[in-house]
Amino acid sequence: MAWNAATYLNFADHRTRPAYELIARIPLDAPRLIYDLGCGPGNSTHALQERWAQAKLIGVDNSREMLSAARERGPNGVEWQEADIAGWSPPEAPDLIYSNATFQWIAGQERLLPRLLKTVQSGGALAFQIPANHTEPPHTIIDDVLKHQGLAHRIKSASLSRHVLPQTEYFRLLSPLASSLDIWDTRYLQVLKGVDPVLNWIRGTALVPIVAELNERESHAFLDEMRSRLAEHYPQESNGDTLFPFSRRFIVASRA
Repeated sequence: MAWNAATYLNFADHRTRPAYELIARIPLDAPRLIYDLGCGPGNSTHALQERWAQAKLIGVDNSREMLSAARERGPNGVEWQEADIAGWSPPEAPDLIYSNATFQWIAGQERLLPRLLKTVQSGGALAFQIPANHTEPPHTIIDDVLKHQGLAHRIKSASLSRHVLPQTEYFRLLSPLASSLDIWDTRYLQVLKGVDPVLNWIRGTALVPIVAELNERESHAFLDEMRSRLAEHYPQESNGDTLFPFSRRFIVASRA
């Protein structure tokens, strides 16, 4: 599965805004060591460096394509590491483990998140944000198109996994280990520009593992129907803008 940093960054402002809003709620003054899990092309890592310029920052991602973009365009002075976050552990206890829009790709959060919080220094934090729109039209349309084109039987495992838990479940998982726990959702009204903006948005995220499993003919047919269905559901406004509501879930757990 190959990620494309350029496609992802077509909507860099919208994708990075939640990173800043999460950082603003982290109650740490001067963390010494920070890991950015699922750092992608480094836009969230740059936001971390802006807040804590003196911290040692390590960006971790399993995509060589994204890490290559991070090394090229990301902030200076950051160490970039390739690793599978599902089995990753920090070699030394950090003050902050941070993640912007990554954990939704990982099964077994019930085990992963408490394990990560336990690795954080006392007084440190685990802070992450994930999209909470897995039941909204883009995803239901993906499911419908795959069924209509007879592809659902092939692409119904990892490609369609959306590992987003209810707020209450995140609370139950993390509260026994936390001195404080802040959980909230934000629903953004994203104003997108250009042609087929919602399709282009999900081509940088949700569609990446799906298209990777299709041959060229299947990919063209799948994307054509997605384009038509999404344009019908998200019509352009009279000025050419497209309104794309998008919900995200935020969690900041301070280590007891």
